[in-house]
Amino acid sequence: MRNNIVLLSFAILALLSAGCAGGKVSEAEDNKTLAVQWYKTGNEDAAAKDFVKAVKAYTIAIKLDPNYTDAYINRGNAFIQTGPRRMAIGDFTKAIELHSNSSDTYLNRGYVYLKVQEFDKALQDFSKAIELDNKSAGAYLNRAKAFFNLKEMDKALKDVNKALELDAELANAYNFRGLVLMSGNERNNEKQAMTDFKKGCEKGDADACSNLKQTEKSMEIVPVK
Repeated sequence: MRNNIVLLSFAILALLSAGCAGGKVSEAEDNKTLAVQWYKTGNEDAAAKDFVKAVKAYTIAIKLDPNYTDAYINRGNAFIQTGPRRMAIGDFTKAIELHSNSSDTYLNRGYVYLKVQEFDKALQDFSKAIELDNKSAGAYLNRAKAFFNLKEMDKALKDVNKALELDAELANAYNFRGLVLMSGNERNNEKQAMTDFKKGCEKGDADACSNLKQTEKSMEIVPVK
């Protein structure tokens, strides 16, 4: 009889432990479900250009699920729009810690490093993005910009050429290649730069249109109408 009581006690304890564990699992699942809902709310806010609200929604999603990689990425993108670029870097870094094989995340962080003029770090991130996805025209273009700011013009020109090889419709790449060519002193480069500015302008890049006008004026060329 005593043995039966002991066995019954163990059975009750086992059931209670299982119930507690089940409760924790259920709570975690509920938090993840809520996190997804807040993440979607953040996406809706971002689509509406309300990036302050988007940051708040993504932050709640992250509190509910601290390993929510996409929430870190999107909050980082929202931070870029609202101003605190260092916080954007922090979010992209956390996303990379959680998922290190995303070319886009390295590209995003590299973009912010470029904006805060940390060109060596930007170069590293763009190179990693290319390593993970060697078909990314954006990664080559942005690495070209990092090389340009580091005064490595030959490498900048090589990368922007690769970007246009991958995506011939990349309007701002024509403008940037024009700027790289203009950094040289040869008259022939100036003519090639004007050709690129014209292509970029035709494809809708406002900076290319502005640079085209300035180049035409400096070369004393009357535009053909």
